[in-house]
Amino acid sequence: MKKILLSLSLLLSLSLNAQYYDTLANHFSGLTLIRSAGQGYISGNNDYGDKAKMQLFDASYGVYGPGQIIGILIAAPIKYRTFPGATVGLSIRQNNNGVPGSIIGSFDVTLASIDTASSAFIYGSDFLYNVSAPIQLCNVPLNGSFWAGIELPTTLGDSVAVYTSAENFTDAITHTGEFWSDDTFHTFGDPNNWAKNVSLAIFPVVRFANAPTPYNVSCSSLPANGGTTTGAGAFSQDQLVTVTATPNSGFAFVNWTISGTIVSTDPTFTFPAIASANLVANFAPTLSIGENSTLQSSVFPNPVNDRLNFSLNEMVTSIEITTLDGKFISSSSFNTFSGSIDVAELKTGTYMYSIIYKSGQIHIATFVKQ
Repeated sequence: MKKILLSLSLLLSLSLNAQYYDTLANHFSGLTLIRSAGQGYISGNNDYGDKAKMQLFDASYGVYGPGQIIGILIAAPIKYRTFPGATVGLSIRQNNNGVPGSIIGSFDVTLASIDTASSAFIYGSDFLYNVSAPIQLCNVPLNGSFWAGIELPTTLGDSVAVYTSAENFTDAITHTGEFWSDDTFHTFGDPNNWAKNVSLAIFPVVRFANAPTPYNVSCSSLPANGGTTTGAGAFSQDQLVTVTATPNSGFAFVNWTISGTIVSTDPTFTFPAIASANLVANFAPTLSIGENSTLQSSVFPNPVNDRLNFSLNEMVTSIEITTLDGKFISSSSFNTFSGSIDVAELKTGTYMYSIIYKSGQIHIATFVKQ
């Protein structure tokens, strides 16, 4: 137990005192422990004779540059020991096109030293663990990815299992895996294996050579006089970003878009920083020119795929479609109370339409093209 506590103290000290140390944990959320069909657990020893459980770390899961893997933390709530010297290996393996390769770093932990009492678990900001191990002279591979895992004990009666995440890890088909008794590798998401969308409570500690490159989030208003935005700035990987759009008088907030794609219809939008982005807050006028409360209009469907229909209580002479910043797209002439406009060729996004009545009044509103 003393050796484990010393290594844990070292890792915590490094994490607190060095600028570029990081515990990779953004693959894990929630907490489950799933039994296999027979004895044991899908995340540890079981009747199938599984040999190792592995988690892939790459650019999607915290590896942002060169560095050294200096330790592994795991959360292991299950252990059984019959052989006094039984060990479990914590290992780092090469990633060979999605399959774990050679072991490039490892440390053996005795089963006797693993304390599974609830009081033994230490909670980080987004992970927990009760076992830590140092890894020496292990560089992040040049391809920027590696597998971290547990090499399971092989003596009959000795076993261990780690926690799994909630069943919401959609990358389990590529990033969570195991070696079977015949040494073949299979992923947890494989429908011919467990078919479980879970990740493993395995957390490498990495000393990166450089500080992470921040993601730049910018905000703008469309049209420019439609309102104001707040929340732009530089953010680290997975840091929560909150942007807020406030309409000016005479305008209403419509949505947030990135490159024309709607990402939120809430004026206050919170999301994790996973890339640089330019968010556009779209606003639309709330007042019609020559507004008359007796005028009634029905424009449908909204959102629309191909044809925008209208049914009105006054004669219409034309309907114009523009972008939210006022750029002209089309004008259709009518002399009727009802009809439709072909919008099938419009790109996905939010647009404004202006209905010009025979009386000279104009009704302005927005619609969404799917």
